[in-house]
Amino acid sequence: MDIAQQKKQLRTGMHATRAALGAQERREKEHAINGHLYAHLPQEDGRLTIGSYSAINGEVGLEFLHEILVDEGHNIALPAITAPNEPLQFRRWQKGDVLAIHPRLGMAEPLPTAPTCAPSILLVPLLACDRQGNRLGYGGGYYDRTIRKLHASPKGLLTIGVGFACQQVLQLPREPHDETLDALVTEEGVRLFD
Repeated sequence: MDIAQQKKQLRTGMHATRAALGAQERREKEHAINGHLYAHLPQEDGRLTIGSYSAINGEVGLEFLHEILVDEGHNIALPAITAPNEPLQFRRWQKGDVLAIHPRLGMAEPLPTAPTCAPSILLVPLLACDRQGNRLGYGGGYYDRTIRKLHASPKGLLTIGVGFACQQVLQLPREPHDETLDALVTEEGVRLFD
């Protein structure tokens, strides 16, 4: 079985694993994940610019964290898909902003009129993550291209995968274009990668 087939099989299994979480269990785990993220974000003078996401397909919801960080004066930027095979564009989100639903992927995106920004911290949804920081996403490559682009910026980038503990695996198949994460946050806490 080649790597693409292995990844496809893993995606199917991890979608099912994540979908099997009960509603109450999911709420409790999401609450813990939001708390761990808040406690472990770098403490800097001034505002952080944090690239996050709007949860789809059973991903960990971060709405509570977004609201707290915006109330504290930090910038939350949500991704928008502007073209196939291009990095994501991050646009600033504020409470009360109208979001558009991407017609193909169903994710909520800020409107094109929202200010764009380059995050220095990126919260990355995932289907699976292994012990080396390798991430399995949906297969479109958007986050790999985005991480590569943001790593090249003068500000640098801290990438934090966000998922449930049941999404951790020993080892994922890896291709040359796959970008690794700096950390993973689950309901069990924070894991840092070399």
